Amino acid sequence: MAQNDFVPFATAGTANVTPQASWQTSPTVSNGFVAGYAKSADANKAIRQPSFVAAAISQWINQQLVSVPILDDGNLTEYINNFDAALTHKITGLVPSPPTLPPVRTMATGAITLYVSPTGNDANDGLSSSTPMQHIQAAVNKLLQVYDMSGHAASINVGTGTYTESVAVELNPLGADGITIETYNGTVTMNSTDFCFAVDTGAFLSLNGDFRLGVTAGGGGTNACLDARRGGVMWVNGGVYFRSSPSCTHVQVGQTGTISFIQGSSYTISGQAALHWSAWGGNIIASNLNITLTSAIAFSTFAWARDAGVIYCPGNAFLTGSGTGYRYQAAVNGLIDTGGSGASYLPGNTAGFVDSHGGQYA
Repeated sequence: MAQNDFVPFATAGTANVTPQASWQTSPTVSNGFVAGYAKSADANKAIRQPSFVAAAISQWINQQLVSVPILDDGNLTEYINNFDAALTHKITGLVPSPPTLPPVRTMATGAITLYVSPTGNDANDGLSSSTPMQHIQAAVNKLLQVYDMSGHAASINVGTGTYTESVAVELNPLGADGITIETYNGTVTMNSTDFCFAVDTGAFLSLNGDFRLGVTAGGGGTNACLDARRGGVMWVNGGVYFRSSPSCTHVQVGQTGTISFIQGSSYTISGQAALHWSAWGGNIIASNLNITLTSAIAFSTFAWARDAGVIYCPGNAFLTGSGTGYRYQAAVNGLIDTGGSGASYLPGNTAGFVDSHGGQYA
């Protein structure tokens, strides 16, 4: 700390100072020193008391201001200013900072559609195809953070091109039931690590259009083109291509997540994966679809359900192509419901099986 010139007087244990009890009853306290007579012990007591207080106050000022010297130079104004500054510093430290308020949201007066293009810029407003953002995730984040949808629809239009990103929807926009992501003016190719689209924590995503999905295994442990978990729901309205995703899964649900393909829609499988459908504690609804396999697509297992996961898949037409690998596996109370379509209904060249712990294939 800086210099402090004010020090207490006569504070040693052996100091010649009148004891407090005697001082309180001494006539000197009320009358002062008699002319021509003053005991040294009384004088020391009278000097020590104000010097002690002055030293204490000066030391407190010195501790608050740290780098400001407290000088015995007769400058009363400076001393008062230092006292005021020390008091302000102390009070400021005691008063809690006001809470950080969330930013004011833009109130939607109608549906909000954000546009994305590989040649866009995330600094753009995204509100038209001439001012697109660059990343789908940036558009998702803007819908979640900037707008109060007030009951209006929230959507993202994704322009033709290739996107190297993974898109997570973990909340619904304020005032909206979910987000719709769809393609416009052509094909959208997703080259993703860990997942292409994932929905989580009760959020809702509707996926529409010509998406070509391919994923490589990443460190997040998802490793699926489409993933839903913890109550997240995804609707897929057709037109999707599932590309080669080695050691990964095309469609995966877990922990009460749901992925539902709209009945009567179509999609294509053009590349291999460890699993096509995988339900671990969630629900895949894929019924009355037109599914095209472009060749003999290799799977370890086409449909896998376990841990009370359900794959509901009756009424599908597998139009062309075929599959290699197990047709299905059902384990630990997992259910694959084909509506009684038979053991050879699903693509594959090896018979499926159920375990002895409640797995079912119906």
